[in-house]
Amino acid sequence: METVFRSETNVPLDPEVFYFYQSIYLGIWASDFKKVSETKRTIPQTAYFFPDVMANCSSGVKISIEKLTNLKIINRKDIQITEGMFLKDADDITDKFLATSNFQQMETIENFLKREHRFQEQVRIHLRFNQEPISALELIFDVIVALDNGNSYIFRDQRFKISP
Repeated sequence: METVFRSETNVPLDPEVFYFYQSIYLGIWASDFKKVSETKRTIPQTAYFFPDVMANCSSGVKISIEKLTNLKIINRKDIQITEGMFLKDADDITDKFLATSNFQQMETIENFLKREHRFQEQVRIHLRFNQEPISALELIFDVIVALDNGNSYIFRDQRFKISP
């Protein structure tokens, strides 16, 4: 997990600064891919010179076998977001975030999960808080990531310092 400030100049995130709420993202990626198999085949025309030729010259994109099945965001601090929105500690606030894998299309996490996302090496999915706060505030939350193999991971105390 990594908090990212998305801007044209790609300035590093300053943890002391409050950023416009639509410019802060939480990046999630798989960092440890293990090779499960490697496809080799003999190509008849080259069998004399290269008995076991890789079917592909490069190893290609590494993609997880597991699919993302659930993503939950749990609030960790009582906080007033807007006049009509107060978030309590332990509230499920997943519906207050949007997800993207390319920054071109933002969608609800519910819709993102329907696509059965598979992680690619070095490619992040990003989450953005989608509620404009009434003032500068620090949102503290846990992220729970669940995969179809039954494994789940909890990333505690993620922080967004956001402003209107």
